[in-house]
Amino acid sequence: MAESSWPDPAASRVVNDLQYERLVAVQHVDGLLGDPPDQALVFADGSALSVFLRASRYAQLRGHGWTSGTAQLTKTITSNTSGQTRVDLVVLGLNRSTWAVTSYVKQGTPGAGVPALQLDTGDTGIFEIPLAEVTVLNNASVIPAGDVKVRHWYVRPDGYASAGPETRPVIAPVGGLLTENNAKYMWNGSIWKNISDPATPQQSVQSVFLNGSADITGDSTWRDFPGAKWPALTFTVPQSGRCYVTIGGWIQNVNTTSAVIWMSYRASGGGFATGTDGTLMDPRDISTRGGRLNASKRRLFTGLTPGASVTLTPVYFASSANSDADLTFARYGNLIMEPA
Repeated sequence: MAESSWPDPAASRVVNDLQYERLVAVQHVDGLLGDPPDQALVFADGSALSVFLRASRYAQLRGHGWTSGTAQLTKTITSNTSGQTRVDLVVLGLNRSTWAVTSYVKQGTPGAGVPALQLDTGDTGIFEIPLAEVTVLNNASVIPAGDVKVRHWYVRPDGYASAGPETRPVIAPVGGLLTENNAKYMWNGSIWKNISDPATPQQSVQSVFLNGSADITGDSTWRDFPGAKWPALTFTVPQSGRCYVTIGGWIQNVNTTSAVIWMSYRASGGGFATGTDGTLMDPRDISTRGGRLNASKRRLFTGLTPGASVTLTPVYFASSANSDADLTFARYGNLIMEPA
């Protein structure tokens, strides 16, 4: 096919729908017109097996405008007699067979989570953005207000605006900007990275040498280090849901040639999973057998709960211990969290 351009005087400057989308969609982000404090577009009131779209609301999708109209819209929810809870998704979709943007309900599969969006960007197909999730209980006859969760975001001259992590755009160009609760984020291709007020690293440092005469019990059991000498580290999960955790120090156990000592931490909150020994580590962090070690270990954790509180408690494991402080000890311990 030969090169071409549009609008083309030779074609009376007529632009077809596909040409229009190609020309305009890249210049505008998708989303609702308005601001995050506005009332949610989609809601329920417990009066019927339905959800409602508020009147006189506007959105843009792939360069196309949409309005809910001057009267409130009703979207009927299909009954659920499956025996399991179902989650439906209310969306806006551009259908390239009609070139119309409409709102509709995508029915979920009972017990299978939220339906996937259709995100076709070619010459045909459908492109959707989410408006709300609707929880449909087994044999439900109405949709209570609390069973509708907002999933839409808003457009701004400089990008997107959202009320929180659950209403962020699900697809964005790399470098796209998002405003959320007076903070600015940038899409780096995989996460929304806080670029205006990023979280800062935090650490907890062992203040006193810990030894077998008073602080370390050699009974092959995972135990907390004394909190007064090495306190727990509490932090808030970054909005990325990712962080590095580093544990390090000088450990020694030469009580016998086979005496073991481990230095690790126990995590609670924020989406951290707990291991069978309560330390989260498998394999555990730093250790030595019948000797000494001065080292650290750094790990990346993902999929955490943004904004949640996490506590990391320094812990140890010793197969035996000696009251001689030079034989069994932990010194210069350091526990660090770094946002990722």
